Amino acid sequence: MKWLKRILIALALLLGLALALPFFISLDDYIPQLEKAVSARLNEPVSIARIRFAALPVPHVTIEGITVGKSADVKLGLVTVTPDIYSLWQPVRVIKRIEIDTLTLTREAINKIPVWLNPDDDKSPQPLVRVERIQLTNAWVNFGQANFGPFDARANLDSKGAAEDITITTQDGKLRARIKPDQSKYLIEASAKGWTPPISSTLLFDELTLKGVATPDDFTLNQVSAKLYGGTLNGTAHASWRQGLQLNGNLDIRHLQIQQVAAMLSLKSHVSGKLDARPVFSASLASSDKQGDEHPAKFADKFMAALRLDMPFSIENGVLRGVDIEQAATRLSKHGTTGGETRFETLSGHLVL
Repeated sequence: MKWLKRILIALALLLGLALALPFFISLDDYIPQLEKAVSARLNEPVSIARIRFAALPVPHVTIEGITVGKSADVKLGLVTVTPDIYSLWQPVRVIKRIEIDTLTLTREAINKIPVWLNPDDDKSPQPLVRVERIQLTNAWVNFGQANFGPFDARANLDSKGAAEDITITTQDGKLRARIKPDQSKYLIEASAKGWTPPISSTLLFDELTLKGVATPDDFTLNQVSAKLYGGTLNGTAHASWRQGLQLNGNLDIRHLQIQQVAAMLSLKSHVSGKLDARPVFSASLASSDKQGDEHPAKFADKFMAALRLDMPFSIENGVLRGVDIEQAATRLSKHGTTGGETRFETLSGHLVL
């Protein structure tokens, strides 16, 4: 029986080796070919650090250390590709899911995405691979002076490889967004609670709801609803970039605590109270003034210079600090008219910029 025992031990060792071997299969020899193919597709230099194949728990390929662009505008930490094994012998191979763990995008990469997604049709062969789902974990977008992330994203794709719906969720759960393609446009819905947008580290939305439609040429917000600083904000906005950049919109602001807004803007407020306002705004920049590769601060200066604002407003139950109007009215001279405060029920005006 010793020979049987030895055979069983040998078989067990061979089985263990067979199960463990896939975890050590390296596909690094294919890296140059893959880098060249992806680089030609994106017209950008591409670098890949490592490729591995594993059979357990299901057959999959992992790709590590991917960078795209001369300045590494796109960085992917780990990409796991899980194919449908039965489709490998079919004319069109099916990838059940692609999982991306740790992604970093720069503003330059964001600007190039439309070009990457729409290559020259005459030069691009028909795809032989169809992806069903893409999962993104721990992603960041770097806008230079502002960052958005970390967030997770999920995209389900149809039989032609087009996205059926995309969901984006920040890892703290404060912001959720859904993008649903509809022919040549995209329907966008977003909601947030206790959220600070990346453009401002001090602006805080208690609640925010956005609904809009985006196309390659413009973006329309049909609904903007927010609760912040004790008040509410509702409105619409539209931006177009077909010829230069045009922006217009209107807001209805109710019962906003003006002193909290001033503190958020780091201003020394001399007025407190509840603000009601109906601002109408617009801006227009020529094509030569669009951001492109320009520094965000310079673009912001140009945008603010082009901004036009028409805003009737009123402030209720407030205090005007630094002057006592009643006392000043009783004095014949200007001496001693500064200081003190004036309480009022309503202070109204019209601001035009």
